[in-house]
Amino acid sequence: RPLDSHYSYIDDRAESEAFFSESQFIGFGFSSALEATAIRVSQVFAGSPADEAGLARGDRIIAVDGRTIRDLVSAGLVGSAFGPSTAGVERQIVFVHAGNERSARMVKRAVTIPTVSATRTFQIGSRSVGYIFFRNFVGPSFAALDAAFAELQAQGANELVLDLRYNGGGLVSVAQYLAGLIGGTRTNGQLLGTYAHNDKNVASNTELRMRTETHSLSLDRLVVIATGSSASASELIVNGLRPFIPVAIIGD
Repeated sequence: RPLDSHYSYIDDRAESEAFFSESQFIGFGFSSALEATAIRVSQVFAGSPADEAGLARGDRIIAVDGRTIRDLVSAGLVGSAFGPSTAGVERQIVFVHAGNERSARMVKRAVTIPTVSATRTFQIGSRSVGYIFFRNFVGPSFAALDAAFAELQAQGANELVLDLRYNGGGLVSVAQYLAGLIGGTRTNGQLLGTYAHNDKNVASNTELRMRTETHSLSLDRLVVIATGSSASASELIVNGLRPFIPVAIIGD
């Protein structure tokens, strides 16, 4: 429908708890986008089966277990080509890396997603511009964000590029914490968002307010790199901070 009024999903409890508490999942350790005749690799997690197989961002997977991606798409099987999220599932792939065709066998196992995958600081004239590649809003994100913002704080960062291209969201509590790290004294005590329920659940209505944290930056400007995959808690960061500091979006 053009506009859904209801949304729900069913998830495996063990998988969900592993993701939100440990930033882990069972898989090969890469994410991708489907093209007409190939699966384009968008990111590979360090130490994963995909990493050990030699896959890298930008590679194109052209066959899985002897069947081309074109055939799998035509048969409507590409969605299940890599099998269930179960440890021990194996797949033989053929992929193109730097113009050369390669093959590899991968076996699914627990993969840890680094919540903060990169932290950098760039000196541009009088500006100190920080960069953070943030992958997901989960339990380990609190410590990872603390370490990243401590580094940026030590470098005197006064602007931030927050890379949320592959961040589909997660815990709102992490978004609230990240917003406080970004806004600092500028947003201390300000409203980030509200939970609003119907007239049968008004007791559950809640306000989310930002706080100044130990390594808050009180930034002059936030630039967010986004795609169509930047959702949920990622959107909350953008829209919650916009009334209080300049926020620019690069991407979709």
